Amino acid sequence: MGTAASPFLNPIADEVEGVGPTKPTSEALLRRARQRRQIQGMIGVSYVIDAGVLLIYAHAGTIPATIGPAFAICGLVSVAGYILLSETGFTERFRDHYFITPQVIASMAIMLAFTYVAPEVGVMFLCTLFVVFNFSSLRSTPLQTAVVWTAMAFGLA
Repeated sequence: MGTAASPFLNPIADEVEGVGPTKPTSEALLRRARQRRQIQGMIGVSYVIDAGVLLIYAHAGTIPATIGPAFAICGLVSVAGYILLSETGFTERFRDHYFITPQVIASMAIMLAFTYVAPEVGVMFLCTLFVVFNFSSLRSTPLQTAVVWTAMAFGLA
């Protein structure tokens, strides 16, 4: 259960709030990197599955055939960017080494952009948007959750 949600009210509190060493051990850094890779892999698979669903809609004539591949490319470029940031150690500089808020904002931007580009299947993007938000709120602080929710509400307005 190494990838389960944190039992702490503040999910980031269990790692840096004065408990234990000030610098993470090499074992902790390897565990974090492994978890981030696993999460990014699941996000990438999710984008590919959604692109497959969009291709089904395109085959039915609901949307242009270019929407699915464009969505997959945007999502996978986002995932590749976050993997690059993780593997270079950039994300370890921050208190939230999972980089939840920037990542969820990028995902929200992709979902909202495609909702506006292909409103015929906007419900699919909006449902995915709420799934993204809900999963990100498992690892973020209440303040981060409020900021992301507010940004999402303004994006939908």
